[in-house]
Amino acid sequence: MTKIDSYLDSVFRDSDKSQETNDLKLEMKSHLEHSIKELQESGLTEEESVKVAMDRFGEEFQIRNELTQVLRFQKKFNKNILKVSLVFLVLCIMMLITSFYKESAFEERYNAMNEQIQSVEKAFVNEGITGADKVLRDVFMDDTNNYLTYVAIKELPQDYGMEKNDPNNYLVKSEDLFAGELKYSYPANVDSKFLSNSFGTVITYNNTKYMFETGVKTTANGNNSSIYRGISILFFVISWTLWIIWSIVTVFRQGKLNTGWAMLLILTSILGYFIFLIVSKSKQNRLA
Repeated sequence: MTKIDSYLDSVFRDSDKSQETNDLKLEMKSHLEHSIKELQESGLTEEESVKVAMDRFGEEFQIRNELTQVLRFQKKFNKNILKVSLVFLVLCIMMLITSFYKESAFEERYNAMNEQIQSVEKAFVNEGITGADKVLRDVFMDDTNNYLTYVAIKELPQDYGMEKNDPNNYLVKSEDLFAGELKYSYPANVDSKFLSNSFGTVITYNNTKYMFETGVKTTANGNNSSIYRGISILFFVISWTLWIIWSIVTVFRQGKLNTGWAMLLILTSILGYFIFLIVSKSKQNRLA
């Protein structure tokens, strides 16, 4: 029926050549043909049946307008998917850069903390408690760059770490986190909240063993860069998934989506779409 074909060609004149448009066109044609057949069976001529069917179906401009709105929505939806995926990609890159910055800042603080601890330990080994106290007062004076919360020096028994039967099992009985008799601490009164983030090392001074207990600020040995890397990975996964959706919808709209392309796009996302473009371009060049 050439009149139906001409009518549908006119309706879809400004539409794209996607598979969905072609399916919609075939569906409309089938509907018209069915209506015309019913009208002919009721006694109308073919020409009369075609006219009545088209009148029932609606005015051409009305159908075209509705169709244009549907296709426009589809295009806008697909474009928005791409925009959102790019936004998440940018956020992913920002979080990744932030994680590197956080990691670098942590290493700088950690190294500064170690330098402060080593300077106090060195002063204690060379000059005893007097030398350690002098260095600590200088360190704590600069609160901005100080990463220590307290230092406690405890004298250990000479046989610390040694047992007749098992030298690795000896523990000095003490309610403190670290063993030993307290000989010095700075500041004099240590806040108990600092005890949870501390560690100790054994130092020998004048043939006597001391537990050198050091509390540090959480900013000094706390590294939260992994959180930003985790967020970065999450944003990348979201972006990658949206690229998959965009690629599949875009290929589908061009009427070329099949199982093979769908699997490739799911596995490779936008990389698969670039492969699709290369293959499509190559086919067009061979046909030209």
